[in-house]
Amino acid sequence: MGSTRNPGKVSKQYSVGSTVSYECRYDLWFHRALTSITVTCTESGKWKPGDSSTLPECRDVFCWYPLHVPFSIRPELWSTQHQYKIKQQTVYQCIAGRRFNIPTPNGKSYHTSECQPDGSWSNLPRGLVCEAIKCHQPPAINHAVLTYNQTLFPGSNATYECKKGFELSMPSETNSFVIQCTGIGSWTPNPQLYACNGNVFCIYLKM
Repeated sequence: MGSTRNPGKVSKQYSVGSTVSYECRYDLWFHRALTSITVTCTESGKWKPGDSSTLPECRDVFCWYPLHVPFSIRPELWSTQHQYKIKQQTVYQCIAGRRFNIPTPNGKSYHTSECQPDGSWSNLPRGLVCEAIKCHQPPAINHAVLTYNQTLFPGSNATYECKKGFELSMPSETNSFVIQCTGIGSWTPNPQLYACNGNVFCIYLKM
């Protein structure tokens, strides 16, 4: 059993059919993600698939430049890291005003990718992007006129104004109220808490 950075010669003789295994240290890898290689003594007196002069060396394997996710950032880039060791992970977070179009595992705010033994990165969800955060169209309220910015991005406002003959259920000098799209894509305050109630009545006239 060999256990060296560069597989070396073995000082004893082996019979036909005997095998010898070479293993790399944990942080060193043979090519094509192999951590060990086994050779067999053949009838020709040669080792198959090769001897110490033809076997690949145990080399450091790194992953370079992680996968790109549109409109995302990787915090470790702040330290200008471009080279990663086996099993080391990189983290993806969306830039401000955006969120992942595919839910993150366990409700986390980020996705991860891990450096694999062959120097590649583990796959991220197919089609993963950071999409712009938008609010849904504000709901209609009976007897109210609704005006709003069609973009519906965070910071956008929507205004409800009760029609003539109706009063807002909450105290208001203008008989109206404003809601705003938040950074998580919801409206505040909740427009469903408001209503426009009728204040016009007909008086019975005795003939």
